[in-house]
Amino acid sequence: MRFKIPKKQPANFRASALYLSGNTAKLSPDRVEWVETRNLQTDNPEAAAAVMAATAAQSTRCRNPAYHFVLAFDPKDAKAGKVDPGIMREIATDAIERLGLSDYQALIYAHRDTEHPHIHFLVNRIHPQTGKAYSRHDDGKRLTALVREIARERGLNIAKERGKDKARLSELELVEDIGDTQATVSDAEYWQAKREGRDAQAELSKEQINFLRQQVRGHFHNAKDWNDLAARLAGRGIALERKGQGLILARDDGYMKLSAIGKGIRLSALEDRFGEGFDRWILRQAKELEKAEARGERVPDFDAMSPAERRRAERLFKAEQAVRRKRGDPILELDNADFDYQYWRGAQSAHRHSVQQLKRAEQERYYHGQQIMRRDGWALKARDTLMEGMRTVYRDAAKAHERWAALEKKLGIDDAAELVKANPRLLGALRGTDVFGTKNAARKEAEKSARYLKRRREKWRHALQDAEHVRHQVREAEHKLNRALGNYEGMNRRFGTPLELQQIMRRKVIRRLKAFERTTEQAIHTSEMLEGRKEALARAWRINFRKQRELKVQREAERLWERDLDDDPHWP
Repeated sequence: MRFKIPKKQPANFRASALYLSGNTAKLSPDRVEWVETRNLQTDNPEAAAAVMAATAAQSTRCRNPAYHFVLAFDPKDAKAGKVDPGIMREIATDAIERLGLSDYQALIYAHRDTEHPHIHFLVNRIHPQTGKAYSRHDDGKRLTALVREIARERGLNIAKERGKDKARLSELELVEDIGDTQATVSDAEYWQAKREGRDAQAELSKEQINFLRQQVRGHFHNAKDWNDLAARLAGRGIALERKGQGLILARDDGYMKLSAIGKGIRLSALEDRFGEGFDRWILRQAKELEKAEARGERVPDFDAMSPAERRRAERLFKAEQAVRRKRGDPILELDNADFDYQYWRGAQSAHRHSVQQLKRAEQERYYHGQQIMRRDGWALKARDTLMEGMRTVYRDAAKAHERWAALEKKLGIDDAAELVKANPRLLGALRGTDVFGTKNAARKEAEKSARYLKRRREKWRHALQDAEHVRHQVREAEHKLNRALGNYEGMNRRFGTPLELQQIMRRKVIRRLKAFERTTEQAIHTSEMLEGRKEALARAWRINFRKQRELKVQREAERLWERDLDDDPHWP
């Protein structure tokens, strides 16, 4: 007996439930020997997954509510009759209870399509009543102890370890990809997207990145400007978007970093070669898009109208546009809607970048401003310490300080300091008296303190240099802040505020969804577009179809869930 926690945990409940139940391509439901559920009213995989997803939506902090692990048994135990379906059900119930999962929703599938009997557990980590997430901390240790206890109690074999690998026997290999084909989202991207109120972007797999690199690398070397490069990439359903300090190549199913294209392909290098910054090109594109739309759709002049007349005219104009799109070629409309959507998605990412850039510039300016106060304080304290030593050594400390500065100007800082250290009397008369070789206490203190004047003056000069360096950083931060503010204001003038841009993006998404509804994947493949463009639109159509189906199932499950709760007399 052994356990397995797949490294790739399920991306969603539905895909996992369909895989485990055998309701996917190249699989058959015959692989399932038996199925049980916990805290679910159905064993239908789609319905159960939808209920689990609705329950998981209660938590706003848990990223991965779906938890999958496997218990497998030695084929020798199966042949000896120690692992029949009844015993496997008992072990499954025992495992759920000992792991503290009795109150959580779970789908349990036993498979018989391999030599070793095994049980899959698909658990919803979100508690149905409290909404708190089940902790996976040290779950490997807990399952190790669980397997040993159950095997010892029931006389089952335990898989032995070979170094760092656990029983790498082919018949016990349990690595099964039960998630969907979507790439995984990093923790940083997940929380950043949540803060910005957008969908998280997943990075493409290594195989997808390698394939995409071969397709687009030549375009980056041959493109003449940003317009040329964007057109070449758009033909393959790829958009250039801002992310952090660089660019990404974004598709519907994920993204890849610009640096993954190859050596020499960087944002700064492209901006130098094209003679234009990416953000400035985005703003210029918006102006050209407005002019193109005005030429193509004959936008009427609303300026001379009253507010009420303007609203009526705008509604009528939009209705006429919708009618023209509906009567036109659905493939052409989908192509135009997709280009429009990709452009505005890039504009939205550029606007987000301008906001982040402005915040960073403001934080940097504030930080350096605070540093000035500290460095000026250190310089003032170092000067006070220096002058205190000068007053201890010289009768006229201010004049001695001036003479030292004159020596530095004439001989240099280091040579002047060495002369003063060798002969402190160069700067003036020392304090105290020295009569016939007899020194009073003041003279002795003056000669003693003169030894440390060089060190004190060096500290003061270093403090002044640090303060001046911070002032330079403040000036640089102010220039950066002004540039970031100008970029942000330019984005606002062209695209509107983030809320207005979000509303624009919503309209583009709706237009694209309607275009998808009016066509089919087969119609896309049989159209007269270029093969690369057809492939991109077909991929986008499949992703959209899957998302809409999942959304429909989830809404139906939520409706059934709410109805069941309303009918439950014990529900508060």
